Amino acid sequence: DDGLELEGVIVHDGGCVSDVKWSPWREIAGVERVGEADVGALAASRGDGIVDVWIVPRRASTVVSGGHGVHVLPVKCAFRGKIPRELGAVLCLDWNAAAPGRLAAGTTGGAVVVWDISTILSAVDRKGDVDPAYPTFVHDLGGAGPVRAIAWRPSDDEENAYCRTLSQHQCACASDFTAQPIVIDVRYQSTCYDRARGQCIVPALAWVCARDYVAGFDVGDRSAANGAPGETQKLTAATAKSPVHQ
Repeated sequence: DDGLELEGVIVHDGGCVSDVKWSPWREIAGVERVGEADVGALAASRGDGIVDVWIVPRRASTVVSGGHGVHVLPVKCAFRGKIPRELGAVLCLDWNAAAPGRLAAGTTGGAVVVWDISTILSAVDRKGDVDPAYPTFVHDLGGAGPVRAIAWRPSDDEENAYCRTLSQHQCACASDFTAQPIVIDVRYQSTCYDRARGQCIVPALAWVCARDYVAGFDVGDRSAANGAPGETQKLTAATAKSPVHQ
């Protein structure tokens, strides 16, 4: 076999995992440093509304199941986030590459939340189990529907203080009932430009550079008369948009 080899599996009791993201940082203030023998720090959004950050080691133990050896990775939970019940569950995650420990999430209840993990952990005495921490920033999109994709703004010039500040604080998110993705600045409780409402669903987005992003639009008819609830048609369009505030 010359294909990829499974490093191992992570076993938890939090239900279905909707998204996972590796941290771009191996060292975050307040969090146990990722060792040289570790794979990295992995954020996972669980079905029970919890977001865990696990320190993932290389394969260490084997559990035999059904005659096949499965490598179970004994992860250590370095941080545990929780969102208010009214916001639903977390659908998507993204680490900020310009601000160590800043983790954003989009929820089924139509909100964007952010944890500044370094700030949270430095303010509490961490002994024993990791207690869930509520987000440091919550922005309700006002009926925009579930937030299915979220991405921090990249920086084209790390030496430029203005560009670096934007990448530390601005993220784009995509939801069900907006005509285009929304750009949010976590320094303020507002969006960077007026958002338009629409019937298409925006299931995915990615920044092309610090100014432009590409978004996928699902314009399939999801009404009961034209299809089963939740049924989607093939992605039909992709377009690049530029935020108004640069």
